[in-house]
Amino acid sequence: MDIEELAREADETPRQIRYLISLGVVPPPEGGRRFASYGPTHLAAVRRYQALRAQGYAPAQITAILDVARAAAERVTVAFPLAPGVMLLVNPTALGPVPPNPDDVGRLATSDLTQFLAERASRETDDVP
Repeated sequence: MDIEELAREADETPRQIRYLISLGVVPPPEGGRRFASYGPTHLAAVRRYQALRAQGYAPAQITAILDVARAAAERVTVAFPLAPGVMLLVNPTALGPVPPNPDDVGRLATSDLTQFLAERASRETDDVP
């Protein structure tokens, strides 16, 4: 399909599709500029972007999430978006024969995230005159 068909199918404008390609959220078309062709992979990428936007993620956050997901996929890691800006990465091959208790992992993550946010808030209030 061409960009017009993709835009209609995804309920987007061609300009928005080009923007998503420039962000790296949607892969470039097959066949180059002159014979650009889009398929199910492109439509899925646009819909993934739309779903993340509907959850309240900003374009920069979506780009970061997808970058992490791509990197995670290369390392056989599973990514779980927990909240805007918070991603849990799990490497199933490193879990070993007896996986950790999810409650223990949750407590550890809560502790680390609480400490990180407190330190960040402290740095931001230090800057205020």
